[in-house]
Amino acid sequence: MSEQNPPRERLLALDQIAEEAQVSRATIWRWVEQDDLPTYKLEGDTRTFVDRADLLRSLAAARRGKHRAGARRAADADQAS
Repeated sequence: MSEQNPPRERLLALDQIAEEAQVSRATIWRWVEQDDLPTYKLEGDTRTFVDRADLLRSLAAARRGKHRAGARRAADADQAS
């Protein structure tokens, strides 16, 4: 989790992200767990948030195959051939 929060208007709760990004909730959690998507907490709120700009970068990276999981799959495929 990141230390300094971006402006509140840029933050999305994790439950909003899957719908907005049109990816599964499991994908969002995988990105968070792999540190591909930084998260934030707000004082007095139990939810976890993501900066919209970070989400857009993660979506672009996923489309280019640049997430760690995608890179591991590519490396495994290279070793298998």
